[in-house]
Formats: sequence, structure tokens, C-alpha cells
Amino acid sequence: MNITIRWSLSFAAGTDHDVVYVRDSFLAEWASAGWIQPITGLPGVEELLADLPQGIIDQMTYNGEVYGLPYYSGTSVLAFNNAHLMQAAGVGECTCNLGTKCFNKHR
Repeated sequence: MNITIRWSLSFAAGTDHDVVYVRDSFLAEWASAGWIQPITGLPGVEELLADLPQGIIDQMTYNGEVYGLPYYSGTSVLAFNNAHLMQAAGVGECTCNLGTKCFNKHR
């Protein structure tokens, strides 16, 4: 059985937990049900949040309250063969080295 389903069943049965793993996709459901409590205002939390990108904080926020801290974060990168793609699109090779600005200029 999926761990998220196990946690949900455990919460619904009234079991209390000190620490849980929650994916951002379930945060709103669990927070609105009162199964998890916000960490906003707890000692040391503001210092921890100060080192995190806003996007990560936003993923763990519901109704203006922060409910957790990440134990990891990752970055996805889009890499492309510039010359090949530009040629296939009928556009000359981009030499401006501006990433998104260059892409938008030629799309």
C-alpha cells in the first residue's frame, strides 16, 4: 500500500504522529483536515526559511502558514542542441547566449 494512503488512514483513525513526510501535492488536504500543524512562528524556523528559495517555501505553504521544511530539493535542466533546433525551425543559429530571451526572440 502507498505510504501516502497509509498516513491518511492513520490520521483518519486518530493516530498522532510527531513527524511525517508529506508531499506538496497532499499538503493542502492534510492541513485543511487538521492532520498536520503549521511550523510558522516556531523557534528557529524563520532562520531556516531564510536560507531557502521562495519557491520551496511556497510548496510547503497553505493558507499563509508554512507546514514543513524540505529534506532535499532538485533542479531540472533543459539542455538542447541549439544549432540543430534552430536549423530545424528555419532560424539561424542563436549566438546571443541569453537562454530564455534568445529562445523567445526566435520562436
